[in-house]
Amino acid sequence: MATKNEVTYQNIFTPGSPPVYSDMLIGREEEASRLLSILESSGQYPFVLGPRGIGKTSLVKNSLPENFIQIEVNTVANFTELSFAILNECGLNISITNNTYENQQVGKIGGKFLIEASLDSSSKTTSSEKGIANAQFNAYMLESEMRKIKDRKIIFLDEMDTLDNGTKHNLVSLIKAISNKSDTFPHKFVFAGIGKEVHSIFGEHPSISRNITPIYLKPLDEKNIFIFLSKAEEHLQLQIPDKIKKIIAIESLGQPYYAQQVGFYMLEEFNNDKSSKTINIQHYLKGKERAFESAFSSLLFKYKFTFYKLSVSEKEILKALIRFYKPTKASDIYKQLLSITNLNRASLEEAVHNLSNKEYITIRQSDQTLLFKESLLLPFLKTRLGEQKTDQSQLFLDF
Repeated sequence: MATKNEVTYQNIFTPGSPPVYSDMLIGREEEASRLLSILESSGQYPFVLGPRGIGKTSLVKNSLPENFIQIEVNTVANFTELSFAILNECGLNISITNNTYENQQVGKIGGKFLIEASLDSSSKTTSSEKGIANAQFNAYMLESEMRKIKDRKIIFLDEMDTLDNGTKHNLVSLIKAISNKSDTFPHKFVFAGIGKEVHSIFGEHPSISRNITPIYLKPLDEKNIFIFLSKAEEHLQLQIPDKIKKIIAIESLGQPYYAQQVGFYMLEEFNNDKSSKTINIQHYLKGKERAFESAFSSLLFKYKFTFYKLSVSEKEILKALIRFYKPTKASDIYKQLLSITNLNRASLEEAVHNLSNKEYITIRQSDQTLLFKESLLLPFLKTRLGEQKTDQSQLFLDF
């Protein structure tokens, strides 16, 4: 496996994980500055939002100091497990020794276990499993234990959209409590998750709008994708033809994950091609095909098996959305397809219904507008369903 000191395409193109080199995070300078500014604001906590694969985790991990703590919340079942994960990662060793939780200030409170906590910078112990199933940790208890940690900690909670409602409710209570005491509570939380608004994840809580500040990541522009590929050239000390960089930038539609995937497999094709000393169009085309398969086996996995079973009508609906290149009214799509295919209105309406159930598209009920459920779908589906230009002269006709 390649290390950071060993520059290879595997640690330059890192689809699905943050960049190894900080200068490979392109086009997010404004958002990174804002994140750090929010962290230094009393009683405020940043929440990085955006679609899948847009670079939320990459932004946070490349912006925060090196000693921050990251917890992927989809690995915990409830607020108790999350609390134990946070405390143990902070170096507060937790063990369960009884079936009653006690606190010196308030006596016995509604939990079902006693914890013993000690600070030990040289080692961390995982909480005993005895009694965890019955444990009922709450926001007050987590706050109380975290106050025993004197050094300021930054806790990054990722994958927030996967949390259960009970855990979200406790986190809202925690944020509200510590925001009101920010002068005596030194620790900070940073959140990230798939979504457009904080309320879509935390629900309608009045304290959310006061204490949690959203940072929404939009797609990058073509220039930044081009710069990213140029930075990759610098690190790898090889040349990617400008025309190939430009077409990847255009086809990515601003999705960094797409550029990462295509770049990775293009370089792998080049690396395996012993007959070529330069990257060429065939490496790009083969890399793009492999990128599709990889994406549908990882970040877009839920579509992997349904894609190959799409009906003719369903594919035509998706191809029409790709051609329109924007959210489009169903009536406009029907009109176009009825004029260029042999499909009938009933089959097209059924296809739209099926694609909605399969979560490829969303139907905006107010005006029956169709749009892709996930923006990341568009560049990858375009690879398979869009108009293909296989001849090199046609491919670069527009440049």
